[in-house]
Amino acid sequence: MTHLIPPHADLGHLKKQAKRLLRAAQQAKPDALRRFSQSHPAYAKGTVDPLSFRLQEAQHVIACEYGVSSWAALTAVVGPEKSLAFERGSDLLIFSNGSSALTLFEKVGLPGRKEEWTDVLHDGPVPVTASVDELNRIRAKFLSGRGWAGFDGILSRFQKRDQLLARGDEFSELQIWFEHDLFDQLLLIQIIDRLAEDPEWSAITKVFQFDRYIGRLTTETFSAACPAPQALRQDQIDEARNAWRAFRGSDPQALTKVIREGSSSLPYLKSALLRFCEEFPWVQNGCSRTEQQILEAVHAGIQSPEKIFQHSQAQEEAIFMGDGTFYVMIEQLTLGAHPLLTLAPGPRFLHPSIQGYGEAFRNQQLRLTERGEQVLVGRANRLTDLPQPYWRGGCEIRDEKGPCWDGMRKCFV
Repeated sequence: MTHLIPPHADLGHLKKQAKRLLRAAQQAKPDALRRFSQSHPAYAKGTVDPLSFRLQEAQHVIACEYGVSSWAALTAVVGPEKSLAFERGSDLLIFSNGSSALTLFEKVGLPGRKEEWTDVLHDGPVPVTASVDELNRIRAKFLSGRGWAGFDGILSRFQKRDQLLARGDEFSELQIWFEHDLFDQLLLIQIIDRLAEDPEWSAITKVFQFDRYIGRLTTETFSAACPAPQALRQDQIDEARNAWRAFRGSDPQALTKVIREGSSSLPYLKSALLRFCEEFPWVQNGCSRTEQQILEAVHAGIQSPEKIFQHSQAQEEAIFMGDGTFYVMIEQLTLGAHPLLTLAPGPRFLHPSIQGYGEAFRNQQLRLTERGEQVLVGRANRLTDLPQPYWRGGCEIRDEKGPCWDGMRKCFV
């Protein structure tokens, strides 16, 4: 297939493409072997020992894919090798956790192509799957079921980032910018797990690990808050992959092993995973930590959804949950044969994201039911009347016999 020569291409850019193609061919990657067989006459009828490929042959393949007859002819139509500053501005790819971070990057003049890598992974199913596409579809179905966006739109965003990872020879460096909280740390181990599948990516990846929220920074405070980049190391890859595998497993006990044995290579991962474990039900009453904070807030006389959210956020060591997820949790506490919360004016919880519900949402008042009072003090278990099963990573929570934080916590004593 013939490609257009990128307008920013220079000799250094083309050299990197050829070297990456060579390494992929020497590793016998199917796509690289296909490209050699299509564009190099010596390999039209098949390949030999992958280690026999040479750089000059890879350069010839790159030239043919750009529609010219030889490497010399290709280099004659592009400019000389340019400075690192130019390359970083033209073939640098940046992934971060959302639009607010990307907007700030633009304001401070950060070079490169900036894209979102985002998903509410701490909420809903993240099971082990046979393929990335299967997991994407599971997540898109769950998120669209929340009413946050349409299935096709969510799936398209996931596929966009996957397509970028398939175009590695267009970039000389990848930067991943993530924060210290649970939301971001799960994204971090997800993307590192993906990058580890392709040594070409992991070799050119830099990690920025923030101990504060990127979206709250300003153009004036950004430079001082920006951590030094780290080249992605093998110990970070190993820790991220172990954590991602445990997070997606059906037995949360595997998480305790990851937490106990975790190193400092990903300094915020341990505390984030501990916070995730607290979202499993507690033996005493079947509530997660967030659900307990909701019930305690209402018991203390805080009745509006917005103020309950603010009260719960104030108790977090590192804020990770958005209001959309939080309000779904409130709604779940109002459902079932024996709800824990009752609404005034009722009869059902209204979300602020639904058009026209803004004022009605703000006017809602929540109170504990008798069942809620019993659960709050541990005289009843929420899971005996769960409105519907829910997921934590790869674990489906159905009843009080399922996995719980109390049991996992004993592993740390």
